[in-house]
Amino acid sequence: MVPTRYIFVGVTIAVLALTSRGTLAEADIASEDSLASAFLAQCLHMQDCVRERMATGGTMDPALVQMIEAGMTGQCEAQLQKISQYEASPHTQKLKDCYQAMTALSCAEHAAQPSVPACEQ
Repeated sequence: MVPTRYIFVGVTIAVLALTSRGTLAEADIASEDSLASAFLAQCLHMQDCVRERMATGGTMDPALVQMIEAGMTGQCEAQLQKISQYEASPHTQKLKDCYQAMTALSCAEHAAQPSVPACEQ
């Protein structure tokens, strides 16, 4: 399995492609305990962390902030459809546990790239 720090780097990069909270079709998630639901919660949390970092990271060019926000629009829904395909996978519980553990971390903890046991092999 990929070391956690690489997962967080990948997630941080990928989060730039995730949607804003207002455009998600949350009603499409069949179960609160589904893999899709866990992914969505983690996705939204990571977006919030990116926004928090942009807000506290000093002055960013407003055009850059707008470009990042535009890049996030629409992507979570596309990934949510892909994630839903793995609901019946033998690894579903492990993935849900990882997403839930990552969602439980504060943004400061994410930035420190901690080891997340639920995301390890």
